[in-house]
Amino acid sequence: MTALFMNKPGTSKKGIIFLHIPKTGGTSISKALRTHYRFSNCHIKSRASAAAALPDIQQLSGEPGLYDEVQALRLNLILYWAQTGKKFLTGHVWNDTRLVNLKKLDYMIVTCLRDPVNRWFSSYFYDNYKTGGHARIEQDIDNFLESERARSMGSTYVRYIGGIREDGDYESELAIEDSVNMLHTIDIIGFLDNLGHLQSQIQDKLGLRLKVPHRRRSPAEETVMGKIKNSKEYRMAIETLCQPDMKLYDHARSIIF
Repeated sequence: MTALFMNKPGTSKKGIIFLHIPKTGGTSISKALRTHYRFSNCHIKSRASAAAALPDIQQLSGEPGLYDEVQALRLNLILYWAQTGKKFLTGHVWNDTRLVNLKKLDYMIVTCLRDPVNRWFSSYFYDNYKTGGHARIEQDIDNFLESERARSMGSTYVRYIGGIREDGDYESELAIEDSVNMLHTIDIIGFLDNLGHLQSQIQDKLGLRLKVPHRRRSPAEETVMGKIKNSKEYRMAIETLCQPDMKLYDHARSIIF
């Protein structure tokens, strides 16, 4: 009877800050977690928060979520809603020591990772083929690989785990080292290729049974994706771009498994 009670929506005493890293299954995981906090949750919307932080968002190229102004606003929104008592907080927000301080209010920080190269591919295809204009990638794969945004996608984990850096460099060894240190501030780290382990951690530490629905599918054609993903040339280029994230990812796997 106790286990059933603990799994009713809203009965967990702890709050959750879910760092939703793009294209890691976060939409489905967030949806599953939110069912337990039906009347006490807040999702920081990506487009709305970017537009609020950057009035000239339509004039920008690239991903607005990479801008410090956007991340500063999203962080402050999370901090605000935590102070109001909302128990489930999520969005495309980067980690920060101020989030770590919310553990004093009985919050836990949760995130999910995915093989960096596969995440890079998924992010490219999704943003290249989607119909909406927000953060859409217009270039084909050859031209995109030469862009700054392509490089920045290879340090996504360093940004999301390590947080905003004053030097703006998310590819240096120091940035990777700092992000590894911040990785240890996260209470629950899941992996997309082993959701069962994430579900076990959620149940053990929060008393919640997590039923993760099917992930959001890419709008890209399977044949197009397969041709590019199976190309040794493209894969080698993207593996090079993803070196910062790969170092952090490998460390995360080593401390979990």
